[in-house]
Amino acid sequence: MKKFSIILAIAAMTASCLNSSKKTELTFESNSTVNAYFKFIRVEENKVPAHTVMVADITAENMVIMLSLAGSHIGSIYDVIDNPTSDRAKAFSELQKKYNDFNPTPSLFRFYSNKSGGKWQLESGNCIYYAYGEQIEKISITSSAEWAADYPAGKELAPLFTAEFGSLSEYISSGFDDNSYIIRKAIVSELTAADFAPLLESDWNIYGGTDIALSTTTIPDNYYNHTITIALTLDTGEVIKYTDRLANIMLW
Repeated sequence: MKKFSIILAIAAMTASCLNSSKKTELTFESNSTVNAYFKFIRVEENKVPAHTVMVADITAENMVIMLSLAGSHIGSIYDVIDNPTSDRAKAFSELQKKYNDFNPTPSLFRFYSNKSGGKWQLESGNCIYYAYGEQIEKISITSSAEWAADYPAGKELAPLFTAEFGSLSEYISSGFDDNSYIIRKAIVSELTAADFAPLLESDWNIYGGTDIALSTTTIPDNYYNHTITIALTLDTGEVIKYTDRLANIMLW
């Protein structure tokens, strides 16, 4: 047993040495606040999506529909550092220009070497946010059945819902003065494209993060029989739709 413990200790020390990183003098500065951009997930008919897109938490007083929208990777600051002429690096730079994400306080990245090569690490600054490169202009919410008086099947429900999400819109427009603006909350029908410029992605590494929460206190009778459709109209004109029965996406 003692011999086995010694072997484990030696193995752990060896792994530690192999994985240890050494600080170098190689640095890179960026004035981007966004670290990486992503696309919205597309749900193909008769195909299971890569992760759950909609989840609903429903009580007698409140309904919250949570959207997890992460799709494919567009590009990151590391693409710009490692391969500035690549398509991903160019896409990242174009989106930085589109959203005017030029923080006057630059972020500093430093390269740390190790046995396997090494990696870049953020040493200082605010280049930490994941965001969507695709911009929403409008969110539409409809149901397959009557939701309430004056809201028959198929009628727009956006006036009944409040959206809550993260956005760099006001942070950027304020001159990067106060990141308390990052959380946005507004009635869905009153949102504009500027509110989503850009929309933050909440949890790329672990699917299931809530990117947009849609809540309402108007709860229909027999809501579990409703099929809800949430449509995102992009600034390109594309409409991305997510449809499911509330009974299928409810948290029990």
